[in-house]
Amino acid sequence: MKAINECKCEAISTGKPTYWPTDTEKIPDLIDFYVTKNISSNYIQIEDNLELNSDHTPIVLTLNKSIIQKPCNAVLVSKKTDWEGFRMTTEERIQLSVPLQTEEQLDYEEEKFVKDIQQSAWENTPEIKGWLKGNNYPKTSFSRIQQKVLKYYPTSSNRIVSKFH
Repeated sequence: MKAINECKCEAISTGKPTYWPTDTEKIPDLIDFYVTKNISSNYIQIEDNLELNSDHTPIVLTLNKSIIQKPCNAVLVSKKTDWEGFRMTTEERIQLSVPLQTEEQLDYEEEKFVKDIQQSAWENTPEIKGWLKGNNYPKTSFSRIQQKVLKYYPTSSNRIVSKFH
C-alpha cells in the first residue's frame, strides 16, 4: 500500500473477497487487485470470474479505448445522511408485532417495510428532507417523491425508487 501511494497509483478491485478458505478458523479475504496509474475508471471494468471451482475467485479487468457504460449503483442516502435520525425514524415506523397469516399480508408488510426504510432515508438526507418538509407526506404520491429524488440523484436512484413505486 505504501508503494502504491508513493507512486501515485490506484488499487482496483471488485471490493469483494477473492479468497474463500476451507478452514473455518479463517475468514474470506480480498487478495486480488490490480494496480494502475493514470487510467480513468471510465475506461476500466472489473468483474469476478466465477467459472472456477476453488477457494479462489479471480477477477478480470477490462481496459477499453472508449468509455465503458456501467450500471449505476442504487442509492437512497448521501454522505450527509443523519444515520442516528435514520435509525430513530425507522424504529418509529416499523411495527414488529404484526401477525402474518396470509401471503397477501406478508406481501403488504414487505412493501410497507421497504417504503418505511425509503421514507426514513429520504427524511434524514438533507437534500431530500428540505423538499419533504414542504409536502404533506405520506399523502404525497411516491411518483412526486421519485421525481424529487431523481432530481438529486438522476441516474443512481432510478432503480430502487421506481422498483417500489
